[in-house]
Amino acid sequence: TAAGIPVIGLYAATDPDRARPYLSKAYVVSEYKQAVRNFYGTTQVPWGARVKEGAMQLIRPDVVINMLNKVMRDLGFSEKILA
Repeated sequence: TAAGIPVIGLYAATDPDRARPYLSKAYVVSEYKQAVRNFYGTTQVPWGARVKEGAMQLIRPDVVINMLNKVMRDLGFSEKILA
């Protein structure tokens, strides 16, 4: 991010509003809310609450691939990286 290169942030264990890439808000893939529901059984948790068990497994590869393709389109590449 500091070098001006877009960053895709993957979040499930922590809130992306607390830790997302500074200049890449549009490139966040988040399953944090679902992870909180699964782990705590509620949607209301204290600021900074983390989820540890199985959180990142909620992030689906196809969603990450779609985000990668979005970044590449935004950078001016016309072909999809992955279908």
